[in-house]
Amino acid sequence: MAARKPSVTQTDKRMALLPPALVVMTIGCLVSAESRAGEWGDAELLSPFVAYDFDADGVSEIESLAPLFDSPSVHPEGRPLLVLIESRLLGPLDEATGPSIDELEERLRAYDDALKQAGWSPWFVKTSVYAGATHQDGKTLLAMRRLLQRLWEVEPKLSGVILIGSFPEASLVRRWVWKHDSREAVFNGERYNSRGGPRATFVAMDPELIAPRTDLVLADLDGEWESLYHQAETEIESLKILPRVADGMAWPRRDEPLEVEGWSVSRKKFEDFFWIEDADFELTERDGDTPILRASYQPLRPELTAADRKQPNPIARPEISVSRINPRHIAVEVGPDDVDAVGRPVAVPATQGSPHDRLHRSAALERTLLIEYLDRNVAYRTGEYPAQSRRCAVLSTDLRTVGPSYFDGVAKDFGPTVDVRRATAVDFVRFLATPALLKAISAHSDPGCSIMLGGYEMEELDALTGGGYWYWRLVDERFEPSYTDGRVRNRIHFALLRALWQNGTLREAGPSFYLHAGCEVNTPAESNRVPYNHSAYGGHEQIGENLLFYANGLALMARAKVFYDAPRGFAESIAEPTSNFGSALSAYYRHEADDERLGRDVAGYNRVYFWSILGDWTLSPTR
Repeated sequence: MAARKPSVTQTDKRMALLPPALVVMTIGCLVSAESRAGEWGDAELLSPFVAYDFDADGVSEIESLAPLFDSPSVHPEGRPLLVLIESRLLGPLDEATGPSIDELEERLRAYDDALKQAGWSPWFVKTSVYAGATHQDGKTLLAMRRLLQRLWEVEPKLSGVILIGSFPEASLVRRWVWKHDSREAVFNGERYNSRGGPRATFVAMDPELIAPRTDLVLADLDGEWESLYHQAETEIESLKILPRVADGMAWPRRDEPLEVEGWSVSRKKFEDFFWIEDADFELTERDGDTPILRASYQPLRPELTAADRKQPNPIARPEISVSRINPRHIAVEVGPDDVDAVGRPVAVPATQGSPHDRLHRSAALERTLLIEYLDRNVAYRTGEYPAQSRRCAVLSTDLRTVGPSYFDGVAKDFGPTVDVRRATAVDFVRFLATPALLKAISAHSDPGCSIMLGGYEMEELDALTGGGYWYWRLVDERFEPSYTDGRVRNRIHFALLRALWQNGTLREAGPSFYLHAGCEVNTPAESNRVPYNHSAYGGHEQIGENLLFYANGLALMARAKVFYDAPRGFAESIAEPTSNFGSALSAYYRHEADDERLGRDVAGYNRVYFWSILGDWTLSPTR
């Protein structure tokens, strides 16, 4: 973690990249804030960011900020921590039943007290940010980042922020020069690298949404992110280029012009994203008979500071830790006739239509899940978990990214690691029911599920879970709760996890920290298409949030991309006396930044950017 404040030079550089109206507004804000030499917890520090219009377009990105409890002070041993609570959560519910505002505030106060007992100096701030129809999540996030930058200037020991509720998230789009010698491509009407066809090595510069969700933009307080933001829909070229090169020639090199033998171009559209243009190339004389390519295999890395560029592997580094506690996406209910008196799914006549069409977000359930999480969090801090929990458990399928040795040395008093191999859905339920503080999952995944192996009996799954799955299958003339449909069978899915929670199946298992090494586990559905507050954003099947709230989670670390890595340095970072779950992600950044060899991996040098944390990063799995 880079422990430094942004210099005047870095601030001036950011200002130079902004439009004039924004520069005027920003300087005014900074001067106003500097004139109030406040201290941590001083409400005056918040006032410049109330009704805060990031780009002077007449729309406030931050609408309101107000301390929820008495202003905290920073004790010599304390660690400053910001906790932002979405104001909507503390408003009236639409439903007739559900936990009261007083009940939620009581839990938040208990959480505040527990954090202080653990040596933190938390500042709870009730927060309202832009939640309109415009897709501007990144812009709102940058306004929130400005607030964090200001607090970091006042209190350089700021450890991080926990976001409770629904807040905007950042998406990264990247393009780089990638050399291929096996992928198929068509040039001048001829297909290369197909079976039996001609062979060729070519370069592709293909823009890709590499991280639909990342908290790096919020955590990297001195990076060059403001200059990289694009709100409007933007077309970016995707190019494939076949150059004319001599045998044995090393290419591409920035100072070596190459004649182009064949090329193709298409265009992709993105909106509301941070644009990492890593492709250092120039294609000239496009309209002539022989275009010329000038390219370098080394990424441009526009997000980096000068200090970042001095690392063996130049990547952005977070100054603070960030995590989110947000059950909004997965807190859904169906119609009253689709469940019984205790909320278990029932069969309904086909004439009533599918219950899936009646799924809707429930603010009452959202508040219930949040209260349960806060209760679980506080109970864990006071040592309330089964005695046999002090161990790790590892589950793998045909994918085994993480094995038992991954956790070697995590804690001296931990028992032997539980190792579940080639897991089916039945094995997964048993795994969840096994008390263990640290649980790692290796399974092919997408944003809505993790795929298990087949070979179990449905009767056994029914017996373990108690049935009542939140998936209805049309059988004859009825929609029946079922886990036999191909869309959910052999999968860890909302339908199964919600049933486990509804039935109380995991009640005795105790809480867990999750490391999930599957692809896209932390990818919110439709994030590239709709803003964070849209009903389609995230989706109720989002596997990361489902594990956190329906499977006794305290925190979950996962990636929002199809990739192959697991965080390096996890066990040794967690074993440190002052560590927490956020330390593991910070350690991964340090390992990656120190790896000169990874710096030459043009496609994966910044793979750590894809990882983030759900839940409470301040908790420690070993204490």
